[in-house]
Amino acid sequence: MQYSLIIPAWNEEAFLPRTLTSLAVVMLELEAKGIHHGELIVVDNNSSDNTAEIAKEFGAIVVF
Repeated sequence: MQYSLIIPAWNEEAFLPRTLTSLAVVMLELEAKGIHHGELIVVDNNSSDNTAEIAKEFGAIVVF
């Protein structure tokens, strides 16, 4: 692992998909070029919406 992107989140259901989509595109481009390999971590601050589920759908590691 060369880098970790850590995103703090609390009830970010409305905004998280766009953020994670953008990050996924960049991470895949870097990985395809053999430049970097990274991980995506979303820190869920006890959200009452679907923040954690959305993060998992994008392949992020979710921690509370």
